[in-house]
Amino acid sequence: MLKRFNFNLLSVILVMFILFCMRAPIPTDDLLRDIIAGDYKFDYNNLYIYAPLLAKYNQYIAFDKILYLLSQHIGKIWTIRVVQLFCISAYITPLVLIFNKLLSHRPDKDELVTFCLAYTLISSIMIRLTLGRPEVILAAWTLFGIACGLYNNKLAKCLWVILGIVLIPTYWLSLLYVPTTLVVFKEVRTKILMCAVFAVLNLFIWQALSGGQWIYSFELLNKSLINRLPDALVNENSTIAKAIITPQVGLILVLLSYKIQLYIKWLYIAWCNDKKAIYVETVKMLHHKYIWLIILCIWFCLANMIRYIDVVMPILMIIFVDQYKDYKYTLGTVIQKNFVFIIAIYLTISNQMSLTTSPPKFNLPAGSRVLTSFDGANYYAPFFNKSKIYIAPSMEIGANEKGIQQLVVGIQKYKHLDCELLKRFNFQYIIEKDLNSKPSCLKLIDVQGAYRLWKME
Repeated sequence: MLKRFNFNLLSVILVMFILFCMRAPIPTDDLLRDIIAGDYKFDYNNLYIYAPLLAKYNQYIAFDKILYLLSQHIGKIWTIRVVQLFCISAYITPLVLIFNKLLSHRPDKDELVTFCLAYTLISSIMIRLTLGRPEVILAAWTLFGIACGLYNNKLAKCLWVILGIVLIPTYWLSLLYVPTTLVVFKEVRTKILMCAVFAVLNLFIWQALSGGQWIYSFELLNKSLINRLPDALVNENSTIAKAIITPQVGLILVLLSYKIQLYIKWLYIAWCNDKKAIYVETVKMLHHKYIWLIILCIWFCLANMIRYIDVVMPILMIIFVDQYKDYKYTLGTVIQKNFVFIIAIYLTISNQMSLTTSPPKFNLPAGSRVLTSFDGANYYAPFFNKSKIYIAPSMEIGANEKGIQQLVVGIQKYKHLDCELLKRFNFQYIIEKDLNSKPSCLKLIDVQGAYRLWKME
């Protein structure tokens, strides 16, 4: 039994968790807000001010209630750690199961599974895992679905369906993950049926939880995007190309494109010589084992947001591993195996180097009205404060009044604060790290790391 145990994989996972514990990253956004939601009666309109386009219901209600309950028993910081560790574990487990299945016939399976896991967890994915959002849990649910389809275990599929239904109330956009059903079930009828069932459940559950406002939320989201100032950048909404052009992802795409171009070349030759062959091959392609994975990958790429790289990258890796799993070369010597293992350790370490570790922990009087920069400070301030305060901007920058957005853009992009504009709002404190001169209307109160706390004069 010990001979079959993958000590390489265990070593990489241990290194991953040891580095995580050493760096103790604090999320820069939603998780901090989710944990304290109960202090504001689970209504973000009680936390964020000057945000008229903010949804009038809690779009993460089940997730927020679970975290608030947990924080009451183990504290806010330990709640962060539990969620982060859960997300990391839930994400890597299906990846290990998938790679182990695909490479089960190879004598160098242990080393390759370890390497594939470390390679898949690029830095942008590790950052998302430590953010601990419902989206991350749904991404892990997607990977478990792919594993269920690969192992074709009926009990596992039933449990996966039940878990998917349970997760619906945790995130108002869980509907986006419904196409995962296409890769779980074999029969096309079953795929379509389960896809429809999950879509209907999302509709009814969220319409009920939102008091009938869920469908309107999509119109509200569109209004927020239109209302967003062009200079008000949101990193997680950046193009997915930022992740795809990284060397780690780019190499996989290049190697996969080699396989694809051979197939396209064959189709071209068939078209020139026998046009009936093109129809036959097209039909075969529609029944290809990758087609549903490719459709799922395209689905998450359509939004063109880097936030979905945690689904896209694993799908690319799964296709890549399956394409090259029968490659004749094997790791035959101890030196070769150790070399691959060392690379896996290096990737594991390098992917965690950009995690946030030292947020500001200012403590302001109860009821303070605070303007912050849109770089994490709007989450740090209410989370670490000992009493309730009111914050702008909100988590959706476009939901805020244009004046608030102008102030934030002025601070972060132009390093300048417009005091005349600021005086239109009755803020008492400002938290930022980008101003390059002292505004005439502010008095410096405190400095913590890169962040400064100002008081209105």
